[in-house]
Amino acid sequence: MKNLKYVLMTGLSFGILGGLQVQTNAAKRYAHVTSNQQLTTDPTTRNVVFTGNNALYTKAGTLRGARVIASATTLSNLNAANTLGSNVRAYRVATTDRGSVYYKVVTFDGNYRGWIYGGTSTGTFGGGVAPYATTQDATAPDAKAQFKLADTALAATTNNVIYDAPANTEYKVGATPTITTLSNYKDATFTVTKAVTNPRDNTTWYQLASNNADLNGKWVNKDNLAEAKPAKPANTSTTDNSVTVVYLNGDNSTNNPVDKANKTFTTTDTSTKAGQVAASSFVNADNLSLQDFAKKNVPAGYAFVSFVNDNAVFGGTQYVQVKKAAQVKVVYLDATNNNNNPIEKTEQTFTAANADANAGTAVSKYQDANGLSLSAFAKKHVPAGYTFKSFVNTDAVFGGTQYVAVVKAK
Repeated sequence: MKNLKYVLMTGLSFGILGGLQVQTNAAKRYAHVTSNQQLTTDPTTRNVVFTGNNALYTKAGTLRGARVIASATTLSNLNAANTLGSNVRAYRVATTDRGSVYYKVVTFDGNYRGWIYGGTSTGTFGGGVAPYATTQDATAPDAKAQFKLADTALAATTNNVIYDAPANTEYKVGATPTITTLSNYKDATFTVTKAVTNPRDNTTWYQLASNNADLNGKWVNKDNLAEAKPAKPANTSTTDNSVTVVYLNGDNSTNNPVDKANKTFTTTDTSTKAGQVAASSFVNADNLSLQDFAKKNVPAGYAFVSFVNDNAVFGGTQYVQVKKAAQVKVVYLDATNNNNNPIEKTEQTFTAANADANAGTAVSKYQDANGLSLSAFAKKHVPAGYTFKSFVNTDAVFGGTQYVAVVKAK
């Protein structure tokens, strides 16, 4: 009887344990994927943002082995940061046997990639992601208005000016790689067909229409454009209406002509004759007198000192003494993560317009040819994609360096 009781008790125990095992297995039943497909719709319709309602996983969150890549809070903070990583592209969609939809997504900066709950319909975005327009329509200039690249844009040594899409508004669409030398487009003119604003950084972008295939359809930040004024008809220069302007390098009292720097002033007045004094009342097509013209065209890297001769005559020469201009290097440091590493190929040169500026002289009271102080110049030329933070040093002198801390734009 004792043996029978033991058998009965043992059988009962196994039965209870077996029942518990069945219940445990049922409780641990994981979802499985019934469909996993590449999204093939227009990529611009698959731009989304994280809502902060769900976390990002290595696979659909209800699948066995799914691990959290980023919490819902992290994703919410990322969206609020207004950086390149705040925008997201969805590129795969999966459904589970429980009717849940998951999207595989990647941030525009590539730092986060994984699966996130997207609701219960493959036709809409929901759950952890929401549709997002990376651009908003803006008012475009008159369709007939002619534009060109601004001088500051043409001076850039790398192409951070001409893009296939407005910067940071499409995944992996950046500055067009076929354009490397911006100065090749100094004479190119174009019109604007469309304008949009990037709501992350409030920059406005213009889409170009041009006979130049390299530029047609491309996008440029409006701050990198200048109005292209119709060219004024040029007068034919003769001894009766023109004066040759020769620039002499006064450094070390050499007074040698600056190589390839001669200019020709031509008045629009049709009554002048050779030998007549080119008085200030005679102006050229830009309404500049001879002396204004001579000062405006001082060779790059030089500063005006004085006029060598007075009362230059038509058919003659106006000599202008210049000297090597005092300059300061402006170096931009990426302070986004407190690394303060120089940003490659963004160095600028501030050139004093005044001849009394010399190496070792404090820069604070001087301006460049455009009337900008060093601080204004440095802020104006902050590299694209960055914003000004602070000046690292405040005692820059000519011949030295002004360091500027910048951070990636939000």
